Amino acid sequence: MAWPSLERCISELLWTLVVPQPLLRHTRNGFHRFLSEHSIREFRGRMIPLQMRNPLHPSSDSELVPPTANTEATKPWVNLFKDNRKPSKGFGLQFSPPSAEEVMLDDSDLQPLEEAWGHSLIGYVAGRFPGKKALMECCQKWGVNFSYSTHESGWLVFRFQNEEDMNQVISAGPYFIFQRPLLLKVMPPFFDFGNEELSKIPVWVKLRNLSLELWNPQALGKILSKVGLPIRTDQLTASKGSISFARALVEVDASMDLIEEVRFRLPNGKVFTQKVEFENRPTF
Repeated sequence: MAWPSLERCISELLWTLVVPQPLLRHTRNGFHRFLSEHSIREFRGRMIPLQMRNPLHPSSDSELVPPTANTEATKPWVNLFKDNRKPSKGFGLQFSPPSAEEVMLDDSDLQPLEEAWGHSLIGYVAGRFPGKKALMECCQKWGVNFSYSTHESGWLVFRFQNEEDMNQVISAGPYFIFQRPLLLKVMPPFFDFGNEELSKIPVWVKLRNLSLELWNPQALGKILSKVGLPIRTDQLTASKGSISFARALVEVDASMDLIEEVRFRLPNGKVFTQKVEFENRPTF
């Protein structure tokens, strides 16, 4: 009986190591990576999967989720920078003679954030980047048109067509990707992508059994200012459609201890202690 050749033995051994469908591989750093049709190579009639890199963050260790059958093919990452340095693609600059050690900018040099970027939210996913597909699955549930950009430091900038859509997204939170929070807030002026920390985030709070005389913007604003930066109430609170509790969106500092109760004094001298209930306690 003839023994199989060494080359055939190697071929069979390589094929037995192929990961079955779905084509997922567990790498050393603990992340699963997807092996697509573009990552396989024919080896003497058999298809041998090869490891892929993350197309969104080529140098990162972000985990990839296998795309579904209806996922659109994405262009190679390098195409984003094609013809990037052509003179006709950018805008011209003018020389301004320096007059001091520091460059002095005035109001005419600044472009309003809404004009430059539209209505924007700054965002961050706690932990490692979850991958483009998982991020899009979360954001598409918003039901509004938006675009987003990524910063190398990990920050995400979401741009919306109008302020109403942006406020709708903020009000409908919180959002989670793989049980990790997607932290969102309105883009502050002169945001420093390199040094900023997103510790202040909007959360919904409830004030149960609140006296009806206090269901107005002035009183609620004063009480909730002890909790954080009050933003707005929900519709039922504004219309007094439900009187069990007042509900409001408040920006709090998740890196600090949260305010659990607020003491306030009425004009007649009577003091009340109001419990503060957080619908989703932020983690930082």
